[in-house]
Amino acid sequence: MEYHQPDNRWDIFGFKNFEAYVQRAVVKGLFNPCVPKDIIEAFKMAEFMMAHAYYHYPLYHEAFSKVLRIIEMAVKFRCQQLNIPLEFIKKGKKSPDKKGLKMLMDDLLKVEPAKKLKQEFDVARSLRNTTMHPDRHIYSGAITKSYIKKAVSLLNILFLPEKVFTSFQQQLEVIQHSVGYLPKELLVLKSSERKYLLESVNFEAAVLVNDEWCYLLVGHPIMLNTLENLQNHSYLKPLAFFVNKISVSHRSIEALDENTNEIILVQLTDHPTNMKTYRDYLKALQSVTENDRLMYKHNKNHEVGEKENDFWYEKLWKVNNNIYT
Repeated sequence: MEYHQPDNRWDIFGFKNFEAYVQRAVVKGLFNPCVPKDIIEAFKMAEFMMAHAYYHYPLYHEAFSKVLRIIEMAVKFRCQQLNIPLEFIKKGKKSPDKKGLKMLMDDLLKVEPAKKLKQEFDVARSLRNTTMHPDRHIYSGAITKSYIKKAVSLLNILFLPEKVFTSFQQQLEVIQHSVGYLPKELLVLKSSERKYLLESVNFEAAVLVNDEWCYLLVGHPIMLNTLENLQNHSYLKPLAFFVNKISVSHRSIEALDENTNEIILVQLTDHPTNMKTYRDYLKALQSVTENDRLMYKHNKNHEVGEKENDFWYEKLWKVNNNIYT
């Protein structure tokens, strides 16, 4: 039947069958129990849209549009939970005029500032306005997968208690302070049989799951052929690890990789060969144009943001919010 034929536009992604497509292209709604049932059920519809886009590519854009509408619904839902009026209040009485989405988001930012959702709200509102008021027929396809995953994290953040994120930020500051000297030195990262020379390393996020602190550890590897790669805008991706059981000494970080159960070791290094590689890297970095350096920095920030989104997506639905209430 016509409606049961896979859309050949997915061939470019190398999906061998429907199961492989679902595994790689469909964003599952991994939601914390504090997220309302209405939100979860609405997202389930977006999941089915993503799945059936295997047979009609533009359906993926409709899933994206659905998710944007869910975010708007969730903002109003959260406002009601926090007793934030959806209408204007005039002389102590509700007005028939409804508040716009921006105003409701601004109200939430004031009531729960520790969640730091301004950027996420601005992006969601901008995408919603563009998508809901098109001037021509467009569909974005699988390029929106990353944002849909971010939306799942946003929905979890929205409904988790604010105290959760105050606690996470405090713990992150503690671990960052304990290794504050390391990002300023040349480092080597060892994991199993792998070894990488790093220009910097940092803990980017912390979360408490099942009474154990988990962290996102990100290292930025030093490129070889740096001058050529920077000029061609060809970069190494940051190394990202979900870790726990952190041990910090005056010259190293040791942690357990949750995914491989291997020990990750980050150490200071002053080996002559490593130092020469580092000096060559710094020299090349200064030799390129300011625009090349800015593009490199932007790429690193973008990649770290993607790794952090993966971390929150995998962790937030497992957080025990009851210990914060």
